[in-house]
Amino acid sequence: HIVLDEVKCGDESMSFNECSYKRMGTNCAHSEDVFLMCDDECSPVEFTFSLKDATSGVDVTSSGKGLLIASHNDSDTEGTVCDDMFTLPTATLICQTMGYTCARDWFVSRPATELQSSMDIVLDNVDCPVNATQFGNCSFEMGHNCHHSEDVMLTCKHTIAECERKDTFNFLLVDENLEDTTVTGSGLLMARREEDDSTGTVCDDKFNSTSADIICKELGFNC
Repeated sequence: HIVLDEVKCGDESMSFNECSYKRMGTNCAHSEDVFLMCDDECSPVEFTFSLKDATSGVDVTSSGKGLLIASHNDSDTEGTVCDDMFTLPTATLICQTMGYTCARDWFVSRPATELQSSMDIVLDNVDCPVNATQFGNCSFEMGHNCHHSEDVMLTCKHTIAECERKDTFNFLLVDENLEDTTVTGSGLLMARREEDDSTGTVCDDKFNSTSADIICKELGFNC
């Protein structure tokens, strides 16, 4: 049986007694069992990061937006990064390693492209403390339990003002044929971001009646 889950040892941990873990009620399968390789001479595992177009594979690091790619500095290992435990502080630190000031946002690519499916997932559970100054301060796993639909897409910017700027969205309602039904007040909610003219649906996570009322008012209704 599985006796430990969510084991996490901090940078300053001197023994296992100083680590956190869960003993009971794991949500794991044995396909997630840890295999370990130990040695007497250890050096930090180092990665460099870049951004690629998720369809063509062209390097788009200079544009600041694309599929996040991690490359192991001491081998030919290169691949994508899973979004498990990924946060904005982690995104910002990785953007800084590529010469940017901060992360505008990060998201996952669903469905995955053929290019992504042909690549390895090389990093999972990447977790960088808020005060981290280099990727060596972060924890991560090189094994994973992810699918490429969880690959991190990243947007980096050169100034804090660019990162903190709010997106502008316009909303509309459509039917099953994607015909505009906004005037009827009923339909599938669609959002269009003015900055890049991208359009898509809205997920219901954390969506509530207050959010619904505000968006209905944006559409010209009272509630």
